[in-house]
Amino acid sequence: MAIRFVKATQPTGFVPTEGVKAEEAPPAPEPGPDDPDRPRRVLIAGDCHGKLDILFRTAEVQVKKAGPFDFLLVVGQFLPKPEDDAGKQQADLYLSGQKSIPLPTFFIDAGSEDLATNHPDGVELATNLHYLGRRGVNVIDGLRVVYLSGCSTGDGSIGIGEEDVSTLVKGIKQCAGKVDLLVTAEWPSGITGKLMPDCLPQLEADVLKQSSSDLIADLAVRIEARYHVASSAATFFARPPFQAVKHGHICRFVGLGPVGSKEKHRKWLHALKLVPASEMTPEVLRYRPADTTPCPLKAPEGFVPQGGVAAESSSADPGQSAPNGDNAGQESDSVFINGLPSNVDEPSLRKVMNRFGTIQFMKVMKNSEGQASGNAIVRFARVEEAKEAVKGCTDLVVGRRKIWVRFDRNKRDKDPDGQPVAKKPKIDLAPHAGCWFCFANPNVEKHLIVSASAHAYVALAKGGIDRLHCMVLPTKHLPCFAQAPDDVQAAIHENVAKVSALFREADMDYALFERWIPMRNTQANHMQLHVVPVPQSRSSAARETLEESVKKAGLTLKRIERISHLEEAVGDANYWYFAVPGDNSARGRTLEHYVVLGGRLPLNMGREIVCDLLGCSEKVDWRECQLTEEQETKAANVLRQTMKQLG
Repeated sequence: MAIRFVKATQPTGFVPTEGVKAEEAPPAPEPGPDDPDRPRRVLIAGDCHGKLDILFRTAEVQVKKAGPFDFLLVVGQFLPKPEDDAGKQQADLYLSGQKSIPLPTFFIDAGSEDLATNHPDGVELATNLHYLGRRGVNVIDGLRVVYLSGCSTGDGSIGIGEEDVSTLVKGIKQCAGKVDLLVTAEWPSGITGKLMPDCLPQLEADVLKQSSSDLIADLAVRIEARYHVASSAATFFARPPFQAVKHGHICRFVGLGPVGSKEKHRKWLHALKLVPASEMTPEVLRYRPADTTPCPLKAPEGFVPQGGVAAESSSADPGQSAPNGDNAGQESDSVFINGLPSNVDEPSLRKVMNRFGTIQFMKVMKNSEGQASGNAIVRFARVEEAKEAVKGCTDLVVGRRKIWVRFDRNKRDKDPDGQPVAKKPKIDLAPHAGCWFCFANPNVEKHLIVSASAHAYVALAKGGIDRLHCMVLPTKHLPCFAQAPDDVQAAIHENVAKVSALFREADMDYALFERWIPMRNTQANHMQLHVVPVPQSRSSAARETLEESVKKAGLTLKRIERISHLEEAVGDANYWYFAVPGDNSARGRTLEHYVVLGGRLPLNMGREIVCDLLGCSEKVDWRECQLTEEQETKAANVLRQTMKQLG
């Protein structure tokens, strides 16, 4: 089976997403539309059933509103049913060229036997409209796409069987590289397994069973596509990521509703942003976001996973979930709680948790504003009591809000009284000993470090905007806050709170900024959360300065409630995060949180905006602000001593 290469024509006005280097490195030339490592922006749509006007009008609106997009990919049944005369007339207008198609569109069709028989290898039906074919592999604009038109039931659609799966698997083995996208009509059986109840789709169990296919699950687990898109359940479902059994990279599944649906749970148009796997390093491909689960799909008999040991079955019945995800087997006497309301205090939480057993230690995590961050750790006297707390997660309510409990993943040392004590970060040279910010790097500039804990540390910013300009960083090589585990996020919150307390003592407000734009050189992918003091005389201009800068750059500014909502707000997208002084209140000036999204994110945007706010544009380049090592050491010592005094 040959692989076909298709170049998707770029829409007019295409602006590619910018490639990046580390802030400390010289800027690289901007990539153009033909650069292989730029992220591709793809629209995906569910069953169309001939509703081409709605499909293309909506796609055109999205291109104008959030585009440009490289191409549109439609799964399920595309053409109208034989008895749909109005749909046929509508389709004829596009096939004849009387109506134009706004961007390159590729589709499979589970119901058209004529297309599958007459054009098994695909065909261009009109300008910008491509039928992919019966089954096969395409490389579309650098993305490797595996497609299969049909359903295993064969009821009202093209029938598929084991021969189709084996042919596709053989075709993949003949070519090097991973699969970026798998498009099918049916969902794979078991895809909802290994999930918390709140992550499950809004779908009846019998409907899910009828819409799922063991055959598609077999195909999915064998080829391990980074994204699998399907439509048979007529429901939107963006599953949390899971780890591939054989090669260990991260996979995702997206189910889509039928075109034209208005219900939120039947969303039918979705956007993806992904760099081709061929342009990504193994480290980036295998990086696990915090909500990653084990693979929910049943591994075929004799399937050899990463490491060469035959895989055990990880199947799950459709609709079943593992309440504690990948943490189910890691029992301990401590539990981690998330989803708490911001006004929760230890007495009210203790009252709820006492129902499960004797509490020996409890800590409610605080954010930079001194409020509960939504997370807490509780240690019980016995493992059995912690198990009861985890079991009770399905109906546990604090302040009229449902919360979730799981075993604490962190193994903590204890003092003679049984209280947790902080561990000193261990030096680990692999795999990012060359990273400037890894605590494991023996060459890290230790004279800049102000304070450190097991999961995060504070350092004086090199070439800072101000002598008090700090950075809060994870000790390990984590790329961004949105993808950091819960314990790391909690540690970052606590360190930001320490730095902000120092600024408040000096009658100053502060601003935060963080950038996430993945780099091919993975040692440059280390999260940096900058904390910069802002004189109170300039705080009132912060929001306007941020809004004007983002508008001028042609990007999207989105306000979020707090930094812990960052992952939900950005998904897999690149972003800039900002927190700036907001309105005055009885408790002082509030802190407003924002994310900046868009096709082109300026490399130095955070520093530029803060310098604009502070009226020091001459400090935009950090290299022009460097101090001598002696000056840096003195400034870090002052911060260190002041922070100790504040406790």
